[in-house]
Amino acid sequence: MQEHTELETAAEETKKAVPTVPKKVLERSKLEEKLDLLKANAKEELIGNQEKRIKLHEAMHDNTGVLKGGYFGRDVASVFEAYDFSKKENGEYELPASFYTKQLFLVNMGELDRLNASGDHTTGDRGLELTAHHIETVVQETLIKHDPTLAEDPARLAASYELYRAAGNDFAFKLEDTSGEVAEEIRQKLSLSLDVSKTIPGEDPIPLSASRINFADTVQLLNDLPSEDRMQFEDDPKKEKAATVASKEMLQQMNDKAKLETRMRRMVEKIASGNEEAAKKFYDQFQMKSLGAIFAEDPAKPLGYEAFKTKLEEHGGLDSDPSWPATLAEISREEAQRQFENRRGSQQKIDRVISNIAAKTYLEYQLPAQDVLVETEEKPPEAYVPPEATRGEKVLTNLRTHMQEIAGEIGEKTCEEDSSDAACQKWESAKLDLAIEEASRDSLTGLEQRGRLFGRLEDGLEQGDPVATVFIDMAFLKYFDKEAGRETGNVAIKTASKLLDSIAAELSTDRLKVEAYRIGGDEFAFSVRGGDEADLQRVLEALRTKQEEAPAVPLREGSALGSYFDQKLSFNFGAHYAKNKDELKTFLKESGIPLAEDGGPKENEELAEYMLRFSDKQLEIQKAVNRMAFLLSERTKAASEDEGKYAQILKYSQKAIFGDEGTQKIEEWHARLATAQDPEQRLEMEHEINKEVLSYTLDKIQEKNAKNEKYQESIDKAIEDRVRDLYLEQKVASLELEIKNLRETLMDTRVKSTALQEENKTLRQRIELLESEKQHIDALRSKLSG
Repeated sequence: MQEHTELETAAEETKKAVPTVPKKVLERSKLEEKLDLLKANAKEELIGNQEKRIKLHEAMHDNTGVLKGGYFGRDVASVFEAYDFSKKENGEYELPASFYTKQLFLVNMGELDRLNASGDHTTGDRGLELTAHHIETVVQETLIKHDPTLAEDPARLAASYELYRAAGNDFAFKLEDTSGEVAEEIRQKLSLSLDVSKTIPGEDPIPLSASRINFADTVQLLNDLPSEDRMQFEDDPKKEKAATVASKEMLQQMNDKAKLETRMRRMVEKIASGNEEAAKKFYDQFQMKSLGAIFAEDPAKPLGYEAFKTKLEEHGGLDSDPSWPATLAEISREEAQRQFENRRGSQQKIDRVISNIAAKTYLEYQLPAQDVLVETEEKPPEAYVPPEATRGEKVLTNLRTHMQEIAGEIGEKTCEEDSSDAACQKWESAKLDLAIEEASRDSLTGLEQRGRLFGRLEDGLEQGDPVATVFIDMAFLKYFDKEAGRETGNVAIKTASKLLDSIAAELSTDRLKVEAYRIGGDEFAFSVRGGDEADLQRVLEALRTKQEEAPAVPLREGSALGSYFDQKLSFNFGAHYAKNKDELKTFLKESGIPLAEDGGPKENEELAEYMLRFSDKQLEIQKAVNRMAFLLSERTKAASEDEGKYAQILKYSQKAIFGDEGTQKIEEWHARLATAQDPEQRLEMEHEINKEVLSYTLDKIQEKNAKNEKYQESIDKAIEDRVRDLYLEQKVASLELEIKNLRETLMDTRVKSTALQEENKTLRQRIELLESEKQHIDALRSKLSG
């Protein structure tokens, strides 16, 4: 964009002059230097704790090299914890001078879905890494530009900022002692697109959107609270938490607006380029969901490309209308308001009050006349039993208890980090043990995170053990969150976590080690080490059985935010087994998948990544097939009962069933089943529909992939081709086993009694239908491989 030319030139000039080192690298180097020094001086009593500090440092960072998101909230809250919320004579909170120079930023990396779909799943991860590096580089370069002495003092430079992976494709960072002018320069630089063509050839620049506030903005927002709400805030025993929520909400509101403006500009640029086909393809694949809802009468039904383009023309977006920038700002503000309303529904108590004031300030949001927060006592249904603590939660509890016991032993003694006092060393060791576990586990569930999943897979591969992964998707988390509130969503996650943890505990033996993980959001995983493929099947069967036994997730608040119907937990999953490292490498090479790290230092990491990718691709097929079958069942129930639940479940299944076309398919199958004259005919119809569901799902996945011009030459295609063949192969094996068991049952009952003749007839019918289904899958495999 023209208005950014001066900034871009300044950024390039600074970059040429200033070499920068990532903060994580600098910190790690310092920790390792100290460890080497302790070893050189034979400080055996201190070496163990220093090794733990290095382990903790690694656990605190995610795969992009920045701190995990939970530390952002912790660090913001710590500032407010140190602030005593003292008041001036007029009743307003004091504003410390330092609060004006403590800056908070939120940066969104746009079009992650485009990178993920560009032909190789790792492209998205690479884009995230490049974005994190770019943010840190801009911060370092700009700070050094305004204070050149920082270039000679890396430690002081590193201490002046902290960078976090806030969530998904959002990054946050905090600056110390930085003026508003410097902070704004950084924000503007981070609102420019990031050129990644040198690292990821052929890719468009990554659009970035940045927002910023300082801590004084948050305090001023609290001062703007109406007196009654201010009293509610003052009575809150956790003021620092509410102030942190306010800070995050302010950043998010401004970032939502900035993201929408960036997306709209990107779409206008694509249309203005003159390549109509490319513009339509870009819109259909990556922008329809977000932009198509803006001008639509019903946001749930986004406009198609031509209708969106017409609306854009009507608003002056395609003809250089001088009023367009103001119009775009207004459109973006209104869309940010809508997104805020979605978040606001799940907020409670003072958090919601403060968020309302923030929206009024930053989005000109008018609070609805009736916005009453009803404080209700949670009264769970008798059938609902809250989940017990997971093993991970118990580990954390035990470590905290251990720390308290040691604190009692220390008494009033002051302990330094490298104290030679035995009690102090014990205290430091316990503190580090707890910090490592907290950094390695999900805070809501106690399950271990992605880093430990990879660690176990890589270690198993290195040792030559059999290893397997199970990638798991918990269905309907958005439904729980949106219709019943965040607390109900959290109950669903905790219940799912306890269920998965119990499977891992029950199936683990000296020979077989099963661990459960929460990857993030609604994604979970198992690692399985030792055993054979039969052991993996036992894990999968346990997952099927446990979810059948699980109760429905009840409403956890006084009233639903939308139309909520109790829904059982359900999972979709994909799995991949490797007898050993060599077998896995052979399998990948035979599947046409190159190994970039073959024999290299990161070989095990690459192999573990491929195991997860194979599991994930299998999950994609299963998710669509299962959701279709589930919705067809619910549609049948809705014909004779309340249709409300089906409508809600369908609303949150559109992506999984390929949108309106999938909905129409379900209606067609439902109508066909309704014509069945007897149970025998219905059974035949159900088997025919099963075959159609599978064919439809595979066709739609191929159709989606065909839209990506890079797909044919991608690693993802090689993976999906192999996964699809394995999935169908497993379906055939499953059908053959079922047919075998039915034939054995038929032989046992054939001569026993005339009364069993009808049962024998049913068994024979089922065998014929399963044989037909098996033949269909064999034909499907031949068709797809051809």
